[in-house]
Amino acid sequence: MNGNRNLKKEVSDNWEVGLAYLGDKLSYKVNVYYNDFRNRIFNQTLNKSGNLSLNRYNQSKAKYYGVEGRIDYALTPELRMGLFGDYVRGKLYDLPPTYRVDHVANSLEPVPQPDQDAPRVPPMRLGFRVNMEMTESLTSSLEYTYVYQQKKVAPLENQTAAYSLLNIGVDYSRQIAGVNYQLFVQANNVLNRKIYSHTSFLPFVPQMGRNVTLGLNIHF
Repeated sequence: MNGNRNLKKEVSDNWEVGLAYLGDKLSYKVNVYYNDFRNRIFNQTLNKSGNLSLNRYNQSKAKYYGVEGRIDYALTPELRMGLFGDYVRGKLYDLPPTYRVDHVANSLEPVPQPDQDAPRVPPMRLGFRVNMEMTESLTSSLEYTYVYQQKKVAPLENQTAAYSLLNIGVDYSRQIAGVNYQLFVQANNVLNRKIYSHTSFLPFVPQMGRNVTLGLNIHF
């Protein structure tokens, strides 16, 4: 990966509109945003062979926009369910030219770059979660997320396949001698899906498969 000493500080105009409601049973939150960059810094792939790539930080105009939201409903005081999701798009404009060698004139010839999708933009997600208080001290949670295929990619960037992610957790909390203890067990990727993160700088490396975490939090 090559740096770029000619990069300038990013400047952008950002707009965001949100709507939220919090009630005894129903609550929801929706945000819509739009970011207009005059000189967005991004990591551009110049050449690629298999999983090896030559990258350089570059800069151009860019527009990012998206929406995110969630809605939760308490079926009972102990049982709460919810839906969530998000979507984002990124486009690059007025990119600086790349250069190729003109062997006849022994010089560098500029090559214009077209407008293109921004790299490493997360794909759309939809999911639901369930939280249950089984006793005063024992709570459980379940979260399922479906991540869609990312097909809107930058030049030389690989698409990433859709996948589903299921996480399940159980928490046990108590207070002893004025100190709060929380013992938790978290099972992640329960379905053991093969997951590739589109936002990673190493998108060809699979994320962790089925795994279980046991932990203890102490608050004093």
